[in-house]
Amino acid sequence: KEYRADPLAFVKKMYQQNGHRTHLNIFGKELFIISKPEDVVHVLKTNNNSYTKGRTTKALRQFLGNGLITNEGDSWRKQHRLIRPVMNVKSIYEIAPKILSTAIDFVPVLNSSEV
Repeated sequence: KEYRADPLAFVKKMYQQNGHRTHLNIFGKELFIISKPEDVVHVLKTNNNSYTKGRTTKALRQFLGNGLITNEGDSWRKQHRLIRPVMNVKSIYEIAPKILSTAIDFVPVLNSSEV
């Protein structure tokens, strides 16, 4: 019930109570929330074969296609190898201000009833 009322506030509360690794059971589905960089590397890179995308992520493929966020397996590895040369610290520092600016510009849209 609390999750339905305000999902973001609920996840934030769970993070505050449980720390960097949070395990939830929402609507009968297991959900793991991680926030430490080394945990993200473990799930997305080092041990990615042990994890599969959930039904929601798979549904996003209809809108996002088979990109790094939604893809899995050999196809994901191929995409990852292609993007890796430009995803370095220098490139990220160069693009970060634009990402932040775009996110800040988008906040009013998220807060409006038009979403």
